[in-house]
Amino acid sequence: MGTKKQVLQAAALATATAAAVTLANPFGGPAAVAGAAGGIAVDATINGLNAPSATRQVELSADAQAELAGHGISADRATPAATILGTDPYRNLQYGFDAIQAPYANTASTGTDVVVGVIDSGVARVDDLAGGRVLTGKDFVASGDGSNDQNGHGTGVASILAATTGNGVGIAGVAPSVRILPVRVCNAAGSCPVDAIAAGITWAVDHGAQVLNISVGGASTDALTAAVAYAESKGVPIAASVGNSAESDNVVLYPGGYDTVLGVGAVDENKVRASFSEYGTQVDVVAPGMKILEADLNNKFIYSSGTSQAAPYVAGTMALAKAYQPSITAATLRTTVTGTATDLGSSGRDDEYGAGLVNAAAVLTKLGATLTDPTVTPSPGTTTAPVVGGVLPLSGTTEGGTTVTVNGSGFSSLDPADPSAVTFGGVDAASFTVLSNSRLTAVTPPGVNGAATIVTTNTIGGSTGKVAFTYRAPLGAEFDAGITAKVAGGTVVPVTVTGGTVGNNVKEFAAEKITATVGDNAATVIWTDPTHVKVTAPVTQKAAATTITLIHDGVAGPASTATVGYAPVTNFVTPAKVSSAGGTTVMLTGSGYLGVDGDDPSAVTFGGVPATSFRVKSATQIVAVTPPGVNGTLPVVVTTSGGTASLPIKYRTPIDVTVTASSVVKATGGTVTLEVTPGTIGASAKEFTAELVTATVGTAKAAPVWVDATHVKVPFFGSTGDSATLTLYHDGIAGTPAAIAYVPVVVGLSANTDTVAGGRKINVKVAGGDVAKAVDFAFGGVPASCTATGRDVSTIYSCVVPAAAEAGSTWVSFTSSTGVASRYSTAATFAYTDID
Repeated sequence: MGTKKQVLQAAALATATAAAVTLANPFGGPAAVAGAAGGIAVDATINGLNAPSATRQVELSADAQAELAGHGISADRATPAATILGTDPYRNLQYGFDAIQAPYANTASTGTDVVVGVIDSGVARVDDLAGGRVLTGKDFVASGDGSNDQNGHGTGVASILAATTGNGVGIAGVAPSVRILPVRVCNAAGSCPVDAIAAGITWAVDHGAQVLNISVGGASTDALTAAVAYAESKGVPIAASVGNSAESDNVVLYPGGYDTVLGVGAVDENKVRASFSEYGTQVDVVAPGMKILEADLNNKFIYSSGTSQAAPYVAGTMALAKAYQPSITAATLRTTVTGTATDLGSSGRDDEYGAGLVNAAAVLTKLGATLTDPTVTPSPGTTTAPVVGGVLPLSGTTEGGTTVTVNGSGFSSLDPADPSAVTFGGVDAASFTVLSNSRLTAVTPPGVNGAATIVTTNTIGGSTGKVAFTYRAPLGAEFDAGITAKVAGGTVVPVTVTGGTVGNNVKEFAAEKITATVGDNAATVIWTDPTHVKVTAPVTQKAAATTITLIHDGVAGPASTATVGYAPVTNFVTPAKVSSAGGTTVMLTGSGYLGVDGDDPSAVTFGGVPATSFRVKSATQIVAVTPPGVNGTLPVVVTTSGGTASLPIKYRTPIDVTVTASSVVKATGGTVTLEVTPGTIGASAKEFTAELVTATVGTAKAAPVWVDATHVKVPFFGSTGDSATLTLYHDGIAGTPAAIAYVPVVVGLSANTDTVAGGRKINVKVAGGDVAKAVDFAFGGVPASCTATGRDVSTIYSCVVPAAAEAGSTWVSFTSSTGVASRYSTAATFAYTDID
């Protein structure tokens, strides 16, 4: 991004010291809360929250991650925290409006047809931004359209930039005819993930923003760097606050610190740098930012201070320039703003003021605009021709009937009985009402597709200015039924346009400003011929059957009767193997899940059986509890109105074993043959292998061997314990653990014969329990004297063979330390003879 980015860590934004500020009520009497009844009290709090430290991480929403991923930008779920940076009745209180020469600039441009993206805490549709000025935006904190401002910061910033002028409400905005595209990236507490700002930038650029205002900031991240570069590549200029921590660590925040962003500092009413305003090489210009009047969420007005309040003066100025010269590039616009700024501080550029104080009038003059003096008023008793300064909304249907608000001056001189006093393209308004000298409302007559100049006429003559209302024919969309689209977007839908045409060529099409929505999402539209377009289905988080709506320069046509079916996608199921008994909680991971009806039991099925329960956790995750199922591979199907997603899951029947009295294993180890239940483990060794049966003995793995369809042989290691826990696993699904007893045995004899007279000394090797404490040795039931000679899993005892009553074979036995008698084994066989 160039040489400006010397610092990559966000510093704490210092909150400007709160001070009680008292203003006289402009209507007389004590200060009061500003509202419908008038009056104003200044909020004692100076906006601009402390920034978190550069090391604090906050959660990045799945929506923000998906938005960035769609542009090839990767971001971790945890991201550094950014922070928010802190006649109209109160027009005379707006020193900042005059300081940047906005009244003069507005005689040439009010920002008509320009969309400004405000990436902040959201923008509420307050009275001073009414009339469709706040568009449908995006919420990267929760679900919504960006108007759910729970903090108030974004609404205040937007009002400085775009409050309607001359509407009898509150304040005047720098660019009162722009439309605001709200992008919410900060929650009610003012916490803003840095990479959510990045997602907000790419989304706003893709959805029509021509200028961006970012009065939030934090650390530089790879995602934020990439998003700013993306805006630059699309020709969208950015004005951003540089931060409020000059009195502490003075670290410029991002995106204000990037080369291709106009980093804005703050000055006070005397054009002196505010003590909190960052300074350094990354400051490009300054604007008023101390005690700035702005709207709050309650349709009242407060004073706030911070570089947050300075940035919208610059963004508003860029919007005025964009409206006057739509083709101007982002780079040229930055150069024009800095090149026409009023020099402050040291001569030329300096680190405190950058290029100087932004000058909106000088910017427009530089671009060739002719400005008039807004302070010149007619002599008393003199009537002049009225002036039309702006209209909202900017467009409406050719059928007429749109109620618009026209701002300007001289409207009190209009004859309310003269139908031709207000015309649209030479056609009388269906009706009009003069609300004040500077504001009237009118209902549009039917018109033809295209721009219709608004003219107001009194006895002196017609109004000056070239403000136009754009008539647009509502366009319908027809296409073949049964089209399916990917939730990742990209599916092209050929559409036949009804209700009008979309231009004879690409250039005319661009002039018609045709956009579209597929469901709730904006879509790309490409011209094919005058009655056909191609709509590219956008990315969606809601897989469903969705309609297409064509929007003709802001005029929405009827929703299509046919639908595009977005089918959900399931990428994997965790775990991938579950018990046939059901009751396993699994996580489905995919996309488009917001289209799943949580009240429809059949929306998530396993082998055709509805899940015991499920919950749509997010657009990419569903948590479900499996129903019982049969052994085998079954499909997990997620169903929405737009289609289905299927992925296999393995059901496995848990394998248990039947333990009988004979189900024991020698202390030295060996194999045990056990009956399995329920079901079978395969009719052959090959089928057994396919069932992936494994085992553990205690914590050790063991390899079971197929015996027949209902029996398995399991190897055991030697042990000094009483028993071992055996668990069989059917392809990873555990059966019920079973205890298999270990029994003591004679492991070997150093000699296995003697005469019936006995007396021979032999070594007897034993195993089982604490073998060093084995007792009750006997030869054919006759007690013998034995002494231990070693200690291990197997211990050797020196024994004297007792006499026997008669010759013959018998076996050597003993009792283990646990009180368990040894079991016969071949190694324990001993023979008495009656001859030497």
